[in-house]
Amino acid sequence: MALINQQELLSKFMFDTYPYGQNPRWWPHSTILLCRCLVISNGIQLQQSLTRSPLGGVWQRFDNVIEYKIRHAEEKMIEYLSSNLDKILPTQVVHLRVFLSYSPCCNCATNISKFKTALQIKNIESTIEIIFSNFYKCSNIQEKNNQLGGLCQLVLCGIRLGVFYGVNDWNNSIHYVVGLPLDYTCIDAHSAGRQEREYIDLCIIHCIAIYSKTGLTNPAVDLLPVARARTYAEANTAMQDLKYPLPLVLVSPLSHLFSLLNLLRMYCRSGFF
Repeated sequence: MALINQQELLSKFMFDTYPYGQNPRWWPHSTILLCRCLVISNGIQLQQSLTRSPLGGVWQRFDNVIEYKIRHAEEKMIEYLSSNLDKILPTQVVHLRVFLSYSPCCNCATNISKFKTALQIKNIESTIEIIFSNFYKCSNIQEKNNQLGGLCQLVLCGIRLGVFYGVNDWNNSIHYVVGLPLDYTCIDAHSAGRQEREYIDLCIIHCIAIYSKTGLTNPAVDLLPVARARTYAEANTAMQDLKYPLPLVLVSPLSHLFSLLNLLRMYCRSGFF
């Protein structure tokens, strides 16, 4: 058995996509979260990690639930991990890796930042990485809370953000994390629309990495043209209008490789990786 099934993978994570802000009724209305929280002591992984799958392994799943109110999957994860903080010693290091079908909302971003701060107060070193397949309500300037601002807050706290980009990302994740059979591939499900939206996602996450270093305070407005892009060309134009370098130049395999290496160097300098 797998942590998620093929139908959940296709309908929640890599559904055939629309541009952000279009056809909201057809977008998934729930989030799936997979996380792994390892505790390292003197460079050696402890036998007991903070997360545990009922199927075996160290990845654990959390979902949105409706109790007296809607509780987001991130909220449930932080509640679970916080209840286990007493098991961690100041000499140990926490490595938390999270896969999400939607990026954290601004409230969840605040809670994740507070969790990292709680570890710092206990003198526990930590690395937190969050990878997601779709941005949550990033294109609505009227949204009550600033979702892109919440993601910038995470970066400022030293939390690494990433998006799924390309079929290799998907295949590696579904085989080694989700646990779907090795003969299952995402190639057929990786539609042209999905590929285009993943490039736009890469542009948005690239903007967040740069924007978080500028000290500006209104990403919901300033990054809106990138979030509302419908095509490769619109995303590139929006990036150029912001005077931000493009994350990838999709011209040839060689230029693609050089662009990716330049992007990696930029992120390393910014502390994003």
